[in-house]
Amino acid sequence: MMNSVARNKLRIVAAGRGRSMCLDPIVKAVLDLTDSIEEKEIRLVYLGTATYDKNDAFEAQTHAYSRLSNCKVIKLEVSEAAQKNLSHDEIRDVIDSAHVIMVSGGNTLYAVKRWKQLKIDAMIRNCVIQKNPPPVLCGGSAGAICWFEYGHSDSMDPTTFFSSQSSDDCAALAGSLELKASGISLRYAYHITTLPRAMVSRDHKIQMPCY
Repeated sequence: MMNSVARNKLRIVAAGRGRSMCLDPIVKAVLDLTDSIEEKEIRLVYLGTATYDKNDAFEAQTHAYSRLSNCKVIKLEVSEAAQKNLSHDEIRDVIDSAHVIMVSGGNTLYAVKRWKQLKIDAMIRNCVIQKNPPPVLCGGSAGAICWFEYGHSDSMDPTTFFSSQSSDDCAALAGSLELKASGISLRYAYHITTLPRAMVSRDHKIQMPCY
């Protein structure tokens, strides 16, 4: 297991769901953390792996940033469903260029597994450690969980879990539809974006905070 990145190298904006990233207070929080960059243009790299690079998710989670004159949104497609087949060096160059790395909501298990296959977790870690200032890391739901060691997730839900996953892997991970999903451990903490179903009743509405 790789060591947690030093606290002073992490700037994370985590929300309860992917679409929350376009709420005005969240956009402001992300942009405020980029105020130390020297370049006039903010480069936001969007990793939509958790939604299998679906364009509607991309639009829903980045439209507030695309409208800004000083923000360039770059869609980095690396899922098996993506139309592009980027090399290791091409992926690394895009990540290294980022002032903001945004991860979509969606399937945490699939996204983290795919990144580890392509060594994207190591690329992000190296970028955070070596770049000064480091990129802002942000996202909602899966895009929040992924930065931490673990998070509560429903990624084993068969309606969202990637169909190419082997049955052996599913059996090893599935105690129920809700599980402790591994992130890429930039920070050793357990992140909860949604409460377990057993903790929510019909008579109570619980609003999860954004951080």
